[in-house]
Amino acid sequence: MSLPLPGEPGGEPSTETPPQPVAAHTSLESLVHLLQGSSRPNLADVGITTLPQAQLDRLHSSARQEAELCQDRSELFLELLEHCVEHNATPEPETLLRMTRQLLRLARDQRRWHDLADNAAYYRDNVQVAARISSYLFPRDRCD
Repeated sequence: MSLPLPGEPGGEPSTETPPQPVAAHTSLESLVHLLQGSSRPNLADVGITTLPQAQLDRLHSSARQEAELCQDRSELFLELLEHCVEHNATPEPETLLRMTRQLLRLARDQRRWHDLADNAAYYRDNVQVAARISSYLFPRDRCD
């Protein structure tokens, strides 16, 4: 029996083509880039340099918490798999593949949340650097 994994639609397993591998850029990573005004990755999340220190601090805390949640979810998946193997109840290959892909996605999301938290903390703690990057990327109209 094949059960849906978190984030997958419920229902019976499909006999259609197998799910595609997780792309190099997860939906989380794409969303973060779009929120920063770019559809492609940029170094060190420079799009957040315009945020005030209080928002950078909240972003740091929230992103760190999300990274920890990804870690917790990964550990739960691995504990489940360990329990299955110990009790000779190894999942079917299709389910095992979906679990592996979900673990990979969680690992990538964890790394992305961690990087965002680190970058937010850096810009919060280095106001001059953030201001310099921000003024370079988003020059103000000086023709007022």
